[in-house]
Amino acid sequence: MISDFKYINATAASTNTIFGQSGSALGQGSFTIERLLICNTDSTNITVRVSLEDGSNVTHLLYDTVIPVGVTLDVLDGIPLVYDSFNLVKIITGGGHTADIIANRF
Repeated sequence: MISDFKYINATAASTNTIFGQSGSALGQGSFTIERLLICNTDSTNITVRVSLEDGSNVTHLLYDTVIPVGVTLDVLDGIPLVYDSFNLVKIITGGGHTADIIANRF
């Protein structure tokens, strides 16, 4: 089983592609995201969006969710997410704030 670990330090308003790329499938079969953590490393509250995309559809896991200062949000709450039809997993941070994003996929 192949593990794909990602760490991103998101700064400023940005769109961060965690897994996948535009116009390209993630591969054959299904994939499982084991962990998806977003930590607010800013000095103020931050707003985030987490979405899955398949080229024509966007499915939001979180939409304009506020994370307080110093809090780490476990997006999946320890329950793995299995997906097979999406080619992008994105996290959008807004307003010039900073966050650490940690994700693990099998």
